[in-house]
Amino acid sequence: MRAGAVDGAVGVDQDVDVRAFLIDRGVSESEVAEAAVQGTLPLLALDVLMFPERARYDEATLVDMVGADADYARALWRAMGFPMVPAGEVAFYEDDLVALRSAAGEGLPEIFAGPDLMGAAIVHQTRVMSAALARIAEQSTDDLANVLHTLRAEGASDDEITRLMISSFRMEQFEQLLWYLFRRQWRAAAWRRLARPALATAPVAVGFVDLVRFAAITEQVADEELEQLIVRFEEVAHNAIAEGGGRVVKMIGDAVMFVADDPEDAARIALQLVDAYANDRLLPPARAGLALGPVLARDGDYYGPIVNLAARIVDVARPSRVVVSDELRDTLAASEHFAFHRLPPKRLKGIGRVNLWAVHHHTTPSSATPR
Repeated sequence: MRAGAVDGAVGVDQDVDVRAFLIDRGVSESEVAEAAVQGTLPLLALDVLMFPERARYDEATLVDMVGADADYARALWRAMGFPMVPAGEVAFYEDDLVALRSAAGEGLPEIFAGPDLMGAAIVHQTRVMSAALARIAEQSTDDLANVLHTLRAEGASDDEITRLMISSFRMEQFEQLLWYLFRRQWRAAAWRRLARPALATAPVAVGFVDLVRFAAITEQVADEELEQLIVRFEEVAHNAIAEGGGRVVKMIGDAVMFVADDPEDAARIALQLVDAYANDRLLPPARAGLALGPVLARDGDYYGPIVNLAARIVDVARPSRVVVSDELRDTLAASEHFAFHRLPPKRLKGIGRVNLWAVHHHTTPSSATPR
C-alpha cells in the first residue's frame, strides 16, 4: 500500500481532520503535537473513541458519588483489575462512575442485590468478568497491532491510520455483540447447571474433548496457521463423531461437545479422537471426559448435571487420556472392548468428590477389568 492508499479504504471519511477531531474532544494542542512526534496518534484517537469525555473525578470524589462504603467500592475497583490511583489525581471518567455504581448494586436485578449477595459474591463476579474481558482485550490489541504494523509497512502515515481508525470505529456494535454473546453463554451455563433432572430425557452419554495447551500454541503461530489448526481440529472431530454414531452438539473454542445414545459408541469416539489428535502433525494432544445419565434437550443443546459433570471431568484429565464417570464405567464394565483403570477420587468444582476411571481399548482377550 502506497502512502495515501488508506484513503481508498471502504468506509474511510476522507474529510476527517484528525487534529480537529481530537481538539474538539478536549485533547490539548500540545498533546496532539507530542503524540505526532512519538508515533502514538492512533492510540490517542483510540483513547478518545473509547472514552469521549475527559477524566473528571479523583478517587475520593468517585467513591463519594457512588454512595457505597469506601472499602467496598475500592474492593470492586480492584476486582475490575485496575490499580489504585494516587490521592487527588483526576483519572476517572463518567463511565467509571456509572460502572462502579452498577457493580455496587444500583440497578441490579433484585436476585443479585440482596444483602447476602452484595458483598463477596458481587466482588467475585466482577473479578471473573474482568479477567475474561482482559483476555478479549489482549487478543483485540494483538489484532490491532498486526493491522498497524501492516499499514505502516505499506507506507501509510500515522495521520492516515488514525483517520481510518476514526472512520471505522464502531463501539456500539462491539458492545451489542459482547452483550449478546454473554447472554447466550450465561443462558447455556444456567441450563447446564440448574436444569431439573425431573425434566430430563432418557440417559445419553455426553462427551467433551479439548486440546491441551492450545492457548499457548495460539500465541506462537500466525493468524493463517491458527485458522488452519482450528479447521483441522473441527474436521477431525466432526468426522470421528459422525462416523462413530454420535452427534456434534457444538464447538467451544478448542473443545467439542458431543452426545451418543450408545455408551460404547461414546467411548469409542473419545478414544479415537484422542488417538487422532495425538498422531496429528498439526495439532497438540487432546483429552476427553465422558458421563452417562439423563439430560434435557433444548434448542439443539443439552443441559443438566450430567453435562456439567462431563465438562468438569475433561478439565482434570491428562493429555491423551479418556476419563469417564462411575455410571458410564459400570455400564461398560462387561464389555470386551474396553479396559478401565481406577483413578484417585477427584473433587470437581461445583460437584464435589467423585470416582473416575480412565478407559482404554482392550489389548488382549484375557485382560481383566479392574474394579
